Amino acid sequence: MQDKNFVSFESLNDTFHRNICDSTKGRIRRAVVEKDLCTVAGALKNSRPALLDAGCGDGYMCGFMLEQIPECEAVLCDVSADALDRARARLDSSRCSFYEADIFNLPSAVTEKRFDIILCHAVIEWVRDQRKCINVLKGQLAPGGVLSLLYYNRDALLFQSLVVGNFPYVYSGLKSRHRQKMTPLYPVSPYDMDEWITDSGLEIISESGVRVFHDYMRHKNEYEEKFDDIRHFELEYSRDERFRRLGRYIHLILRSPDDEQQFGNCT
Repeated sequence: MQDKNFVSFESLNDTFHRNICDSTKGRIRRAVVEKDLCTVAGALKNSRPALLDAGCGDGYMCGFMLEQIPECEAVLCDVSADALDRARARLDSSRCSFYEADIFNLPSAVTEKRFDIILCHAVIEWVRDQRKCINVLKGQLAPGGVLSLLYYNRDALLFQSLVVGNFPYVYSGLKSRHRQKMTPLYPVSPYDMDEWITDSGLEIISESGVRVFHDYMRHKNEYEEKFDDIRHFELEYSRDERFRRLGRYIHLILRSPDDEQQFGNCT
């Protein structure tokens, strides 16, 4: 169901898991994001940080962070009741709280808190007011808190459309007459994102491209056949400034001001 701000995947979660999460696309995405988050988890491993997963889906990445940081406690929010049910089944309920809510309408039990870590993965490209979304998330961060933001790259969508010769789609401004249900409504240009982050006062700690070449491969039958090699080179080039903004997704680690923690690059 869609409202003026958000799109819900209610009733589409099975399709999403089959076509995205369980595919080579999803496995590469997890590998790159997990590598980026390891430095955050390592810095907080001996503390008791509070984590917010805003748009948690099935809770996979939240579960990864809970495994890495034994004393971490998490709040998970999503507009899909089905997604929250999947997250509840996956995670230790003694360390987690769950809320059916969108980022702009979080319950007071959430808004009264400040979080050391916020995950917001593959959400903002479904949100109409994206600048506001970033500012809301920043407002939920504790001083020095870290925001892990993963977003769908409009420039990569444009580039692939040009590569395959889908010129009517390009002429339309990337607006299809027969929109695929899983294609985000509001893909984000990295240059717009740069402006919003600068305006928000957040600091970019790292930027990675997700699927910097996978989606451009000519022979899709090689996705599984050569997956180990693909994952190896995706990880190798995800931070490379020559390639990272070719990624179908961009993953940012952002930090709020007044940070006492030091988060280096993950190697």
